Amino acid sequence: MKNTLKSFALFILLTPLTSHALIEARLTYGGLGAKDFAANACGALCTSGNIPAVVPLTGTGADVILSLPLIPFGFGVRYEKLGFSASSSNAQLSASIERIAAILNYRIINTILHIGPIATVGISTKTQAKIVENGITRANYDANSAESFSLGLEAGLKPLIVIPISVGAEAGYQYLKIKNATNSVDSSTRDLDLSGGYLKLFLGLDF
Repeated sequence: MKNTLKSFALFILLTPLTSHALIEARLTYGGLGAKDFAANACGALCTSGNIPAVVPLTGTGADVILSLPLIPFGFGVRYEKLGFSASSSNAQLSASIERIAAILNYRIINTILHIGPIATVGISTKTQAKIVENGITRANYDANSAESFSLGLEAGLKPLIVIPISVGAEAGYQYLKIKNATNSVDSSTRDLDLSGGYLKLFLGLDF
């Protein structure tokens, strides 16, 4: 009898059961390898030519995804806040992105292991970029709108059946462009492109 119970427990743990979670809430941490927009943002206002390069923007976020039974698609909302700060001998560059987006995902495999494409479309995007050279602000952009979407691949694992926790990663490309961003220093406008590849790690809880 004891051997039978052990075999049954092992079968439950190893059999790829389909996930029936209705809601998945997860915390994320990741980065966006945005294009080097500093020279374009500063234009002719910067005099030294020693503006630091844009490094990946990193930060935290959260996803809430709804998955209906027998439907492989999931729908949800994403919040993310990314930023960075870099400096050279006489210049400082900082930027931040705060974004709310709609999520659509499709899980090709949806068992203990899940894999599939995931896409987002920006609903609200706030961006800020500032360049200070020799103690003087050369560029200061603060935009409340931008075009943004992303397409990636996510993979996750639910290591425990009793505790509905999932861990995983997501990687892909994010398009993020601010059109006619206004520099408050001289009221000039220009397009700023912060698009690039992204990577996210997540820790989720299923309900």
